[in-house]
Amino acid sequence: MRRSKISSITVLAIIASMLMATMMRSDRTQAATSAEPQSACDVFVTNVAGATGAFIITGSGTSSLGITSLGDQNCIALQSVVVGSAVNSVVTVSPFTPGTSTSVTISAGAINPGQASSFAVSVSNQCHTITISAIVHCPAPPAGCTLTQGYWKNHAQAWPVQSLTLGTVTYTKTQLISILNTPVKGNGLISLSYQLIAAKLNQASGASVPPEVASAIAAADALIGGLVVPPVGSGSLSTDSTSSLGTTLDNYNNGLAAGGPSHCN
Repeated sequence: MRRSKISSITVLAIIASMLMATMMRSDRTQAATSAEPQSACDVFVTNVAGATGAFIITGSGTSSLGITSLGDQNCIALQSVVVGSAVNSVVTVSPFTPGTSTSVTISAGAINPGQASSFAVSVSNQCHTITISAIVHCPAPPAGCTLTQGYWKNHAQAWPVQSLTLGTVTYTKTQLISILNTPVKGNGLISLSYQLIAAKLNQASGASVPPEVASAIAAADALIGGLVVPPVGSGSLSTDSTSSLGTTLDNYNNGLAAGGPSHCN
């Protein structure tokens, strides 16, 4: 690995991974076993402080950081990697021999999803020290469950609301059911409305909505705009323009969205 200085690094992202804990202290290694971390967490947002120009730090956007010491011939060797405070997180440091020219890998994962997690690691060579502080944001587990547009079409008594807005137009429950009963016949506005109605009914029933689906709902509303869906009106969209959004919402309604709730049994 080349030994040239790099610019100061301030922010890195580390994806949480399922690993066992190890603590490295200067000239000796202490290994400790902890509960396996869960993987349902957002990325670690990592701040690096200290002589960052004396180290190469790689691995942004991966499951771990690789750290290699740089500097003159008297400051190359890694001396220690010390794990500081770790709250609801398991931190793993790859084995290395202190005082040698080598690289070390630091990985981390949260133990309990849905709870705040953080850790700090101090990395030193013979002349410099950097401190890596990280916070992990763990989303709450998915809530509720989802049902398809076919279910909502045939179970009017289960509807949690009496009206919905598609685009910028508000429809009554009776109008929405008439839309669900209208054949698509090549009109992408109708097929997209099927999935949008179901997604909004699922959300109104208490099913959590992951970010990708929330974006798809907003995009579908923006695409529909002021068009009035048949048979209430005569609006139309091409199936090419609606198929991607419709697929995302259909997956959500079937309990297949990443990070979303499962389908109701």
